[in-house]
Amino acid sequence: MLAIKMTIEMLSWPEFGRGGWRAFRRNWALVAHRWFAYGLVLLAEPLMIWMTFGLGLGHWVSEVRGQLYMDYLLPAMSAICATLFPFWEMSQRMINRRSSQASWWVILQTPLTARDVAAGEILYTSIKGTLSALLLLVAGSMMGHVKSPMIWWSPLMLFPASLLFSSAAMWITLRVRRQNDFLLTQIFGVVPMLFWSETFFPVGEVSERLEALFYISPLVHVVRPLRALSLGGSPSETFLSLALICLTAAVAYNLAVRKFTQDLVPG
Repeated sequence: MLAIKMTIEMLSWPEFGRGGWRAFRRNWALVAHRWFAYGLVLLAEPLMIWMTFGLGLGHWVSEVRGQLYMDYLLPAMSAICATLFPFWEMSQRMINRRSSQASWWVILQTPLTARDVAAGEILYTSIKGTLSALLLLVAGSMMGHVKSPMIWWSPLMLFPASLLFSSAAMWITLRVRRQNDFLLTQIFGVVPMLFWSETFFPVGEVSERLEALFYISPLVHVVRPLRALSLGGSPSETFLSLALICLTAAVAYNLAVRKFTQDLVPG
């Protein structure tokens, strides 16, 4: 019975609660007074990367599977904004606050709990990642690189994906005790995921035998549905990928919150 109860708890969709939203608003208030500058940052970096790769590689690779390379690359860059950017930001926040800041322990002197603090941290990075991805899609649409209105359903995919990667970053950072160990996860996990998840090219054209192996990457299950929504592809794969992302996001969130609570309030 205990195993069944734990399984149900891990698979349950995150409940941020009133305290989690309060912790999120605290984090958001720290940047809200400079919303214009932060909004530019959220858009400028992904826009610069997209245009650099799109125009640079697009000069030599004009089309991919019948699509202009700029059109092909845009959904992938949006997926990176929603996944890897929150992963990197959460990692940095966790490392900095665990080693040199006492803000978490100060917050615990208020009615908020450790679970609320964890929820607020995950919400903050997840919403920032989702906003960055959406801003890039809006900019790409204004430039004529979005071919289907179905793309505006993308927040249903982007937020769970951001939630998954933010939660995973929190859990991994709490599990490893040395920064050098965490760098190994980036070298052997994040970097291969960045290049081998159909972000810049179709992996099936490299090796059909290895194509099934790339489905292990969760980023693939964000890039492909977004590309289908942007370019007018079949929505069937979108539903399957969305279900998979939501399931893994729920597990990652619950694991991260439990580990955070155990570390912040021992015993």
